[in-house]
Formats: sequence, C-alpha cells, structure tokens
Amino acid sequence: MLSLLSSLAVTEAGDAEAVVGVATGGLPWATGLALVLGLPLAYVRAERKGHGTSRVVEGEVGGCALLVDDVATTGGSLARAAEAVRSAGARPCYALVVIDREQGAAERLGALGTRLLRVATLREVLMGAAEEGIISGEEALRVINELYGAKG
Repeated sequence: MLSLLSSLAVTEAGDAEAVVGVATGGLPWATGLALVLGLPLAYVRAERKGHGTSRVVEGEVGGCALLVDDVATTGGSLARAAEAVRSAGARPCYALVVIDREQGAAERLGALGTRLLRVATLREVLMGAAEEGIISGEEALRVINELYGAKG
C-alpha cells in the first residue's frame, strides 16, 4: 500500500514540501510517505494539548503540504487539519487518503483549495471484493445503495 501511496504522491503532488499526518489513522501512512519521499513530517493533533506548547500541528511545516489520512468521508477531519496547517504557515495543497467514501470530502476540501487524492473509493473496494468472491455482488450493491442511495 505504501508504494501505491508514494507513487500517487509523486505523480499528483510532486511539489509537496512536507507530509502531514492526520491523527490517528493517517500517522502511520504519513510517516512511511515522509521516509520514502525524503520530506519533513508533521502531524495534526485531534485536539490542542492542555500543556507544553499547546500546539495543534507538531513538527515544522511550510510551503505546500500533503495531508495524509486513512479514510475520507465528509472531509471534516481533513478540513480541520487543512485549517490547522494553514494557521501554522503552510499551504494545504493536497490531501491523500487510502479510501474515499465519496460522501463530500472532495468538495469540502476543494472549497478550501485542497485537492483530494485517493488510492480507491469505497465503491471500488466493494465491487472488487465482489469480483474476487469475498462478498456477493448482491451484498456489494446493497451496501453501495445504503451508502449512496439508489443512484449507487
């Protein structure tokens, strides 16, 4: 998975100057990406600490930042992270996720000037699982219809 993430980061976010993990699901992926890409690593806390530096963004960020999380649904966590990174003096240019549930994250981030990149959509994962016989095609379609409505 890390090779897919790094390939996507290089081809679609090659101008990124820092990798920023979103706590907590994005931290392992961001760490691996920062190592593979040779970029500085930072992370955004879920909430401000009540002691020490009281920082939300730990690590130094500047320039164009690549936010990393595991899953995007409505984009709330990524939008909060983008605002925190902007407040820390960087531009949240990209957000990279393993799975996009396609429930508004791309639009929400786009309104903030952050482009959402993804390895796969949940719909693609479900259909792939059906093709591999892990779940039935009917089950995949049922879940897709529950998540996305009849237009699934």
